[in-house]
Amino acid sequence: GPHPLKNTKLTVSVLNRLAEAGYVISVIGSVPKNIYLHKDIKYYFGLTRDEVISLIGNSVAILSLSLEEAGFFTFEAAACGCFILCLPSSGGAALPGAKELVLKTETVTEEVLYQRCDDIMKKLSVWDEDASRQISEATREKHNYARKFFYQN
Repeated sequence: GPHPLKNTKLTVSVLNRLAEAGYVISVIGSVPKNIYLHKDIKYYFGLTRDEVISLIGNSVAILSLSLEEAGFFTFEAAACGCFILCLPSSGGAALPGAKELVLKTETVTEEVLYQRCDDIMKKLSVWDEDASRQISEATREKHNYARKFFYQN
């Protein structure tokens, strides 16, 4: 949605380029009316949690250019075994399966992000069930650790 930490305009620009290149892209959530979505992007708004989890569970990777420290969407995606394509120092970067798209010292541009996503997705084009399972298990371990820490006496 339209929030300064979510980089919505940049995210949609990169997704439009990926859709143009032939990748199957889905967008979940609100997109401002003044932002163009490529005709091949599947747009979902108002899904139930189960519908979101089902959609994520059928995905190989999730693009999150959000600068938030936490992100339940990326956490759910990692728990489902997805690779997280993200920016460094974001909540997504701390998750198992995170693929940081730029170095902290690099300038973030649409072109750089598109090229890095394309390169990573070409390497991930063959579904690796073992890698997906490892991401999911490592994410669940992080969750269990966090839950124990949160609920300690």
